[in-house]
Amino acid sequence: ALRARVNSAITAFETEKFEQAIAIFGLVIKELPRLAGMDEVVLSYLRSIYANYASLAASFTEELERDVQQHLDSILSLKDREIYKSVTKQYEGFAKTLEAARLEVRNRKAIWYRLIAACGDELDVRINSKK
Repeated sequence: ALRARVNSAITAFETEKFEQAIAIFGLVIKELPRLAGMDEVVLSYLRSIYANYASLAASFTEELERDVQQHLDSILSLKDREIYKSVTKQYEGFAKTLEAARLEVRNRKAIWYRLIAACGDELDVRINSKK
């Protein structure tokens, strides 16, 4: 399964599906600790690489979305543009409703701290104090 994911990431990258390749790379990294004898230093290094690529992928996706908006007429057919615009409006309404619903979830603070505790080892934050 791991080898298949690696091959899938390579294929995605070669076919210019960069954001998909990075997402698959993230899944591979999550599976690596299960391998016997996996070095924690190597895992830390790979997680760092992934974090940088994930940030790059987010910027890349934003740039692509801006390009789609600017060149919508030349990228999509009339029918697809109408669908795109309709779905975009529906999604915006959904996003607002979802955000409002998330604010009403009970125990938000407890959920937040539980997730921090669960991800504590993966969160590597260094704060330098100049006191």
